Amino acid sequence: MNAPVMTSSLLSSLAKGGAAIVVSDLDGTFLNHHSYSFEESAAAAKELLLQDIPTIFNTSKTFAEVRELVKTVGLEQPFVVENGSAIYFPKAYFTKDHLDQILARTNCQLTEADDYYQLKLGVDVDTLLTALATFEGVFKVGLPGYRNWSVQKVMEETGLAEEDALRSMKRDFSEVLSFDFDLKQSMMTREQLLGELRQYTSELNLGFLEGGRFYHILGKTDKGLAIEVLRKLYQLKFGRDITVIALGDSPNDTAMLKAADVAVAVRKHDGSYLPFDKQKSETVREFLRTEAEAPQGWAEALSKLGLIEWNASLNTGD
Repeated sequence: MNAPVMTSSLLSSLAKGGAAIVVSDLDGTFLNHHSYSFEESAAAAKELLLQDIPTIFNTSKTFAEVRELVKTVGLEQPFVVENGSAIYFPKAYFTKDHLDQILARTNCQLTEADDYYQLKLGVDVDTLLTALATFEGVFKVGLPGYRNWSVQKVMEETGLAEEDALRSMKRDFSEVLSFDFDLKQSMMTREQLLGELRQYTSELNLGFLEGGRFYHILGKTDKGLAIEVLRKLYQLKFGRDITVIALGDSPNDTAMLKAADVAVAVRKHDGSYLPFDKQKSETVREFLRTEAEAPQGWAEALSKLGLIEWNASLNTGD
């Protein structure tokens, strides 16, 4: 086993009685980009839980997808879906007093969703679909995405099995767009179209994000805003300062890493890394990159931070 060596800022925070939470992207970070495997990362997350350090998934995936994953992995913790659009948590996880305080401080809406409470930060998907239809008509372009794909097409684009693809299509707060636009009837280049789409969504007070596989249209929220709410919730739950450790690999993870205290860029499947400038964050004290890709890289990062022990022999890739 590699002996963990805790970084100075994290060690100082925990030594002073603080608490830590881990907030993680899924595809390409906790899950392998190609196979979606998670053996090493799940084992590491369970080891963290023994130390009262929860792992909160912060992903572009849907409620249906993440609910199934947390059951499979065995981590019944809060999670964030559709790029910061909503936070879900088991109903008994936070007290009513803590939730009332959060609702008073934010614009979140609290509703029930099966066995969970939902804190909504985004907008309903129907608003987004109307906006996209208007944009396509005005600019005479096609924006292929989930709303006009069959389940078979989603399976081809994502590599997901049919049941998983169906869960990924149950989108409540965002729409997924392909990187490949249909410009046959347009005089614009791809770059010009992207510029127009970014400006259009901004004018409508909507968000436009680039993920590892797709573009995402959503409300004016992101993974970083979700972290700010989570930090407040856990400060109330634990009654002490919270150190947020965030792990990601794609551009839509940038806001999440910037909102953390410790930021981790997990090595991508192609060997590259998400560009990240620590100096542009007001909160990040430590930043590191992993040598391995997911899921080994996830365990490697927590080992380097001194929170778990990790066997380097597992760093073999997929």
